[in-house]
Amino acid sequence: VPAIVLVLISAIERTGGFQAEGIFRISAAKKDLDRLKTQIDQGNYEVNEKSPHVAAGLLKLWIRHLAEPLIPSALYYDALKMAKQPEITKDDIIEFVAKIPALNKGVICHLSSMAQEIVRLEAANRMNMNNLAIVFAPGMLQDPGDDPQAMLANSKYEIRFTVELLTHFPLPIAN
Repeated sequence: VPAIVLVLISAIERTGGFQAEGIFRISAAKKDLDRLKTQIDQGNYEVNEKSPHVAAGLLKLWIRHLAEPLIPSALYYDALKMAKQPEITKDDIIEFVAKIPALNKGVICHLSSMAQEIVRLEAANRMNMNNLAIVFAPGMLQDPGDDPQAMLANSKYEIRFTVELLTHFPLPIAN
């Protein structure tokens, strides 16, 4: 997993971000995001921000600017098909996740663990899994087509798929 993912998730948690109201929805100041991005681009991964929204904003930005989304374009229509089913089972998730490259799987695993902890603290932060999926879906899935109407129509399925993936992955380890 890229160090930036681990460092930013750790910084979000350390600065109280898991409890912060609207985490990932409240924007950080652009100058703060630019400063942290430049610092990390230069190899300095020490995040000393006081606000969790800076690290959260940079994580969101990093995910959205990946060359290939976390769910590879070749799997986009499989994800959409799954999201259109009346019910998505644990087996559906297991089968789908098996197709994802290991690096992407690792990033999604960390995002899912973080999302599940944030949702557990929903009473404090007012962020449920649907809210988090709205934030992360654009970096998770990107419609490989170029029809704006289809993209708009598919966005609700992208969000539904992201909700299910963040909710059910990583899969609990049986005791």
